[in-house]
Amino acid sequence: PGRIEAEDFDESQKGEAYFDTDASNNGGAYRPDSGVDIQPCVDGGFNLGWMIDGEWTRYTVKVAAAGKYDVRCRVGSPRDTARIHLEIDGKPIGGSLAIPNTGDWQNYTDVVVRGVPLPAGEQVLRLVVDREGLNLDYIEFTPSGGE
Repeated sequence: PGRIEAEDFDESQKGEAYFDTDASNNGGAYRPDSGVDIQPCVDGGFNLGWMIDGEWTRYTVKVAAAGKYDVRCRVGSPRDTARIHLEIDGKPIGGSLAIPNTGDWQNYTDVVVRGVPLPAGEQVLRLVVDREGLNLDYIEFTPSGGE
C-alpha cells in the first residue's frame, strides 16, 4: 500500500479509529478537532506526538498484490525506552519494537518489521504505543527484499 502518513489515521471517532488518553489535540495541527496529538514535522507535513502508553491509531489499507512486505515506521525520540507494536487485522506482527534514541523528537530514523505476509485486499493496520516517548511521522510498506 505504500506510505501512510501517521496523521491520516481512519476517519471515525475515539475508540474506533484511534484511542488517545486526553480529549484535546496537544499539537493543534491538521485535525484539530480529533483527540490525537498532531504537530508540524521538521521533514514537512505533520507527525503524531505526545504518544502515551496504550494509545493507538488505526489505518485501513488496500494491498494490491499478496506477498511479503517490510513495514517501516519513521520515528523520533530523545528517550531510550519507547516501544510500539503493529497489528494487522487484530494480530500482532513483529513483537514490541524498541524505538532508538535519536537525540530529539524531530530527529527521525526507521524501525522495520521485515517479511510480513499480507493477502491482497483491504487490511486494518493498528499502531499501538507500548511505552511512551516517541513521535511518528509515517508508516511505509515495501515489498520484502526491495531495498
